[in-house]
Amino acid sequence: MPRRACIICGRPSPPGRSRCARKECGGRPTPTGPRLHDSTHDRLAKQVKREEKVCALCGLGPLPNDPLEAGHIIPLSLGGKSVRSNYRAEHRSHNRAEGHRIAKVKRSRFFPTA
Repeated sequence: MPRRACIICGRPSPPGRSRCARKECGGRPTPTGPRLHDSTHDRLAKQVKREEKVCALCGLGPLPNDPLEAGHIIPLSLGGKSVRSNYRAEHRSHNRAEGHRIAKVKRSRFFPTA
């Protein structure tokens, strides 16, 4: 399986990771490296799930195979902060798709297509 490029610098990243191990890229040098989210995120995510009962993107409530979770409006990787005003309730599928879209855009800065 070919190695992915780091979404920040474009260098090869470890298998299964989207960022290289360099500190500047926010990568994890070891599997037990620093967590991406801290206790503030955990507290705010619980608050969002308690207060918001519908997805901010589609307006539907939680689905059996697609629960609601707290998502960042401006991702941490793009300078977003862990404050309540930067969170919203989203279906898990929306949150994952948005993360993939952002990573693809960042990757295209380093590997433009012809």
